[in-house]
Amino acid sequence: SLLLACGEPDRDGDGFIESVDCDDDDPDVNPDALESCDGIDNDCANGIDDPSAMDAPVWYVDSDGDGFGDPERFAKACNEPSGWVTDN
Repeated sequence: SLLLACGEPDRDGDGFIESVDCDDDDPDVNPDALESCDGIDNDCANGIDDPSAMDAPVWYVDSDGDGFGDPERFAKACNEPSGWVTDN
């Protein structure tokens, strides 16, 4: 393993030491990585598939249940919130 100046290892060689890298065995997971909807905390921000994920779809509130959402009321999320749809 690569030892940095502070003496902590960077096992995956991504430039982040073990104490800051939430998965020091995967070079694609580190604090500079972009979060994506894949069941992994890619950016080490203590959140799996959080709303800031680059590929999170936009959901629209479907308050009348007709399958069409309100274009004025929307949010991004990896998983479909109850009562929301992707069609505005």
